[in-house]
Amino acid sequence: MWQDTAIAITQAVLTISLIPAVFDTKKPPILTSVPTAIGCAVFAATFATLGFWFSVATSGSACLLWGVLALQRSRQKPPQEKAENGQE
Repeated sequence: MWQDTAIAITQAVLTISLIPAVFDTKKPPILTSVPTAIGCAVFAATFATLGFWFSVATSGSACLLWGVLALQRSRQKPPQEKAENGQE
């Protein structure tokens, strides 16, 4: 189906654009990454019910990357702790 291809290509571009954030020291807020990861998981499940398997794969990949960003952010020290330790 053309819809699966269109959604998958768009989602792939958006997912690829997240890769630099995974390797950067600055991470998006938890309140951005967690809901976005959950939303991507919901999209993947919805696309699976429609048989849009390429979209499932790309949405699942986006979910994974947003989850990695949330995990990375949760392991970062808060800004005030960094300033107290002289690590700014």
